[in-house]
Amino acid sequence: MVSSRLPLIGLAALTLMSTLAACQQPSPAPTTEPAPAPRAKGKGKGKGKGKIPRAPSPVAQAQAAEPASAPITIVYAANFDSQSPCHKGDQSGCDLYQASYDLDQHKVLSSTRLTSTASAGEWFPTLDRTGSYVLYEQRQGRRGSVAVLDIGRGSSEVLYPGRYPDFSHTDDHFVFNNEQRQVVQGSYSAGAGGFTATGTSVLTQGRDPQYFPDGEQVMYHVQPQGESTRTAFSSVSGGSRTDWSPANRCAHASVGYSGAIGLCGAGSTFHVRRLEDGAWSAAQELGPPRTKTELGSHYSGCSVVSYAYGEFCGDDDHVAATVTCKSGPDVSFANLFLVNVSSGQRIDLHSQLQAAHGVSGKDTATIACSPK
Repeated sequence: MVSSRLPLIGLAALTLMSTLAACQQPSPAPTTEPAPAPRAKGKGKGKGKGKIPRAPSPVAQAQAAEPASAPITIVYAANFDSQSPCHKGDQSGCDLYQASYDLDQHKVLSSTRLTSTASAGEWFPTLDRTGSYVLYEQRQGRRGSVAVLDIGRGSSEVLYPGRYPDFSHTDDHFVFNNEQRQVVQGSYSAGAGGFTATGTSVLTQGRDPQYFPDGEQVMYHVQPQGESTRTAFSSVSGGSRTDWSPANRCAHASVGYSGAIGLCGAGSTFHVRRLEDGAWSAAQELGPPRTKTELGSHYSGCSVVSYAYGEFCGDDDHVAATVTCKSGPDVSFANLFLVNVSSGQRIDLHSQLQAAHGVSGKDTATIACSPK
């Protein structure tokens, strides 16, 4: 019978052999504990009372990974270098300026002066599809002329008597209204020799024309005999007029970049309509705040505050508005604001543009924007 107990010497030998075998085994890879997340600075008493920041959500991480949009170009009228006004009541101080604007951050990046005609005011700009030329209205007293500015050369030329020009963004055409309140379409060529107007033709009766994005239709306002002003559109190829707004004095229309949204100015507000299932929706009213000082303390003394000359800016979600102040029967000043169509939220473009030029107490009015 074999004993279950090992002799003492045998047990010691067995223990020594086991120890040697263990020493010959490869050592396991060292493990490193992750460093603790840094504590956020907090307002709690004592050391280390702040909260640990949370990891960003997948949505936030995706948004952070998206590249920033390129800034848009805006051309606007202002009297930064003049003692005369620049608004609906008096355009004699208006010059044109060009700015680079970050639509995502709502920030003016730079701004420079484009025109400086001492004897005339320049406003109502429109950019061509290449960003090389600006058509605008040049005002001398009560007379208006359509002029063109070659941005690269810094040269300008008066083209025709008329007002409110707009470039097509699909081909080499532009529209304006002549002194007979007719919508006129012009054609041009542009190349190494610069801009050359090549002819005009009357499209229809109307004022303040603006192209739809496809360049095949034009929106404008018209006042039929014995009726109030209304906004309408028609084909550049001819045909009947389609009324877009009721006869409620809605004028100076603007069409969004998609062609599926538009607006016109009715009194102190904008009427916005959307194309839904092939039909234009009922009008959404977009107007200034009831509390005037929300626009700035300088609006406190205004008897009437109005949104005017709305232009879609960068995309279909933003409209640039010339916000005018009347003290009594006349316009006192005008400031540019960027308004979100859905929320009504306002961005003070005017103050940023003034700051870029180191001035204050000036006017900004009418604008053209490149697409985002």
